[in-house]
Amino acid sequence: MYARGCSTRDIEELLKDRNGHILLSKSAVSQLNQRLWEEYEAFCEMDLSQHDVIYLFSDAVYESLRLHKSRKEGILVVWGILSNGSKVLLNMRLDNKESYEDWLEVFRDLKKRGLGGIPSRVPQMVHLVSYPAKGGEEIFFKTLRQRCLVHKKRNILNKVPSEVASEVKFHLNSVYFAVDEKSALREAQAFRDRFANLYPSAVKSFEDDLQACLNHLKCPPRCEAFIRTS
Repeated sequence: MYARGCSTRDIEELLKDRNGHILLSKSAVSQLNQRLWEEYEAFCEMDLSQHDVIYLFSDAVYESLRLHKSRKEGILVVWGILSNGSKVLLNMRLDNKESYEDWLEVFRDLKKRGLGGIPSRVPQMVHLVSYPAKGGEEIFFKTLRQRCLVHKKRNILNKVPSEVASEVKFHLNSVYFAVDEKSALREAQAFRDRFANLYPSAVKSFEDDLQACLNHLKCPPRCEAFIRTS
């Protein structure tokens, strides 16, 4: 409630029982907020060197916070998928721009805190939803960058008439869900040949960052279904 704009007095008024007795005082709310902030600061300094991260999922989520009540605030979030399949939250910071420089700083911070510290282990893939949210492959040099295919297909299909969307989607799936990268590139050329003259803006969107849409095909087949989309 505090994060979304309620004052400590507001919270005190809301948290009363049916007889009007206060369940949580203003001072208790303040103490909780301070403790949560201290926990967050400790989280931001957490040593990441022992996390055996093989995939990173990175995106911005937008929440209604008290800083600007008239609009939602962007929070840059990074989850790590470990070699045993479990997940760990690695980063969470306020940032509304979602720019290349902002994401680069996020990945620099992750590396500074020890991510990739296990010998011979760096994340195999950085999964980024929003263009131009790049930077992970610059910090972790052997890492692939994968675009979220749900978001990508949505962007492309928004550029074609609704009556042909299902046909275009079928051919997009032939590219993105191909059995291997060679087959995907062959299907990509067929997509260009079929739609370039009909829907040039859609094909331009398809061409944009194409390799980053196919990098999941370089990973183990058992992982593909989980790393194609956020």
